Amino acid sequence: MIAIAAVILLGVGIWAIFFSKLFLVTKIDVKGDVPSIAEEARSLINGQIGEKRLVFGRQSNLILFNKNELEKKLQSKIFFRLL
Repeated sequence: MIAIAAVILLGVGIWAIFFSKLFLVTKIDVKGDVPSIAEEARSLINGQIGEKRLVFGRQSNLILFNKNELEKKLQSKIFFRLL
């Protein structure tokens, strides 16, 4: 009986983390002095949110969102634009 409860709890946990809207990114707030750069950063973030991270999940899930990948994109695209 405990094993069945554990399997059910595990299933509910996986569903809550990966498939529910509990960890869904709903708002992106980018602040900066230069509106065009803030808009470009927002565009990069929106593009990444639509990408898949794992076979079954998109990066619109906060847990699946790859922060390191975003940092690299922002550094390579926006930093050189400021020079």
